[in-house]
Amino acid sequence: MKTSLTKKTISLLLAVLILLSSMSVIAFAADKNTYPIIYVHGFMSSDINADKNDPDSELYFPMQANHIIDGVKEAVPALGALLLKGDWDAFGKGISPVLENIFYGLYNNPDGSVSGNSGTCFEYPSKKEIKNSDEIDFDYDWRRDPVDIADDLNDFIKYVKKVTGKKKVSLSCHSLGGVIVISYLSIYGNDDISGVAFDATAIYGESYTGDLLTGNIELGSESILYAIENMLKGEDAEIIVDSLLEIFEQAGLFELVADLGNDIVAKLEAYIFEALAPLFANWLTIWAMIPDEQIDEAMHFVFNEIYDKKDKDAKKLLAKIKNYNKVVRKNKTKTLKALDKNAKVVVISRYGYASLAVTPSWNSLSDGTVDTKYNSFGATTAPFGTTFSEDYLEGKNMKYISPDKTVDASTCLFPTKTWFIRNISHSWNCDTLDEMIHTLLGAKKEATVSTYKQYPRFMKYDAREDIICPDDKSVELRPMPANLIESVINFFKAFLSFIVK
Repeated sequence: MKTSLTKKTISLLLAVLILLSSMSVIAFAADKNTYPIIYVHGFMSSDINADKNDPDSELYFPMQANHIIDGVKEAVPALGALLLKGDWDAFGKGISPVLENIFYGLYNNPDGSVSGNSGTCFEYPSKKEIKNSDEIDFDYDWRRDPVDIADDLNDFIKYVKKVTGKKKVSLSCHSLGGVIVISYLSIYGNDDISGVAFDATAIYGESYTGDLLTGNIELGSESILYAIENMLKGEDAEIIVDSLLEIFEQAGLFELVADLGNDIVAKLEAYIFEALAPLFANWLTIWAMIPDEQIDEAMHFVFNEIYDKKDKDAKKLLAKIKNYNKVVRKNKTKTLKALDKNAKVVVISRYGYASLAVTPSWNSLSDGTVDTKYNSFGATTAPFGTTFSEDYLEGKNMKYISPDKTVDASTCLFPTKTWFIRNISHSWNCDTLDEMIHTLLGAKKEATVSTYKQYPRFMKYDAREDIICPDDKSVELRPMPANLIESVINFFKAFLSFIVK
């Protein structure tokens, strides 16, 4: 009898142990793939207060109406001198006071440090707030040195881990947020990181920032045309207005505008850079977004043509730029590869737009801000408005070529973990994109472009539905009309189509 009871007892205990053991395995498996997601926003995406410790203090950013009005008032005398006397020098000298009023409070000190006690008022969220959030926002002052912001991100990651009891966190970053994340990874490594989603990030820079900081301002007729068309994407009357604009282009109107613009730039060039430098060149985040191939030229231009590199403050600013280059810039690819070995990597690249119209790189395929070749970590792209030639495509694996034949994903740093979304601009967001990022970061096994049918390598943004979805199997770019007659014909075709619809 005792033997029978003992056997039953042992059997029961074993059953309980096995059940508990299986439950702990299940719990561990679930915990392993459900880490909190910290969102690191992009440039100019947080408020700047006059006192970072007082959320009720004056707002410097977003820019306030009274400061903008003051800037407009300041422009009147200079504009009057230009219109009445043709005095370009007086007009040029009036640029700085206008900017100083409009960007009131946002100027850094000459050494790149933030002036006064201004900054972002960021209070850590409570445990309850974190628990009830799909994403936990990390707020920061986007004027500061990315290396210093990385220290703050490290502290915040430790806090989130502590209050959630998780061993790791996931990161989702956009635009400049990618620069902050790569700075963090360069300094602190990836031991605390489960995965990172890089959405349209500027880690490898953006061409127009490099152009501006190397003194290259240039207007072209096509760049003006495409800049206007960029603003119309997704609108109901997009095709008809585009057709009308192409008539203006073929008639030479934009060429006249470009010539006039370049003539004005030539007269004001020195004043423009002298006015912009104390603002943008003293924001260290701007320097971090200059492409690697332009950084040396940019440093030479600013610290020889605009600043005196022997000046005490200029030396300090230059030292901070060089420190970022040493600690972060030169190790970016190595840092990303190290991350890929130990954590999930998701790269979201946006494309379908021209770059900034006032620079020589205007025809670099982009999301309107960051070049696609950079935000994809190395994709090969056709110039905006064109497609790959048949010679280029010969022998290529077409699974890496976008439906519109403008992107080759095979040259990306992570070709199987990079998703391309056509016709979604840099600053736009939608719920389905957030859902995609959360799904990819939360996957039990690291996702690739083959994991989910709804998330293939090439996708598109549907503006009418405000969703992202798989791209069409065949997409044709609308070519530029060959002449004025063809432009007029296209306009009437578009007009009739718009009326019938």
